[in-house]
Amino acid sequence: MSVAKAAISFRLERSISGFDETFLKNRIDGLIRSTNYRGKISVTFPIEDRYVEIYTSNWVNEWRNKTWVRWIFFLTFTWIFSWPYLYFATKRWAVVKADWAFSSPTNNGKSFATISESQWFEKWKVGIRRLVLDRYQGEVTEEQLEGVMARPEDPPIPIQIQPLNLGNVRSNPLGALSQGFQIAGALSRGTIPGTSSPGWGYDC
Repeated sequence: MSVAKAAISFRLERSISGFDETFLKNRIDGLIRSTNYRGKISVTFPIEDRYVEIYTSNWVNEWRNKTWVRWIFFLTFTWIFSWPYLYFATKRWAVVKADWAFSSPTNNGKSFATISESQWFEKWKVGIRRLVLDRYQGEVTEEQLEGVMARPEDPPIPIQIQPLNLGNVRSNPLGALSQGFQIAGALSRGTIPGTSSPGWGYDC
């Protein structure tokens, strides 16, 4: 069987070298904690389109990438049979890797392709802080950060308060009133009722 007629795919993998991920994670973690956030933090730096699949001009490869063909297989549930066939009938190679050097070692330390990790943090820290105060979760692009940084000011620091106990309202109205005053005082101080330190985002 010739290569031109076979169902073949090549995978290109993108990677980044010379990037101090631990340093930036620690800086971002400290920035998030400075907003009085007390929950769990997970900081990652995903590579956009890390894997790129390149298919040969085989009729199987051409049809498998047509949207209307995929929908037919989805709606008729024939994908149950087609996917195993495509998996075993396609020859795969993952021998190409493109590495982008964020920095390279030199006699004086490091030579950066664009900016250093510290410069990157200083450039985007305002946007990251504002997204945290907005309680944003998920991946974020540079375009999103630029839009957030264009705002005139930071969002207010979120306040997490304990829910009002309705049972106490019925049985002890004065106690509920006292709890209301405690909540109002906590809001004015930026603290959480029942705790000795300010904070928000506590994990349940």
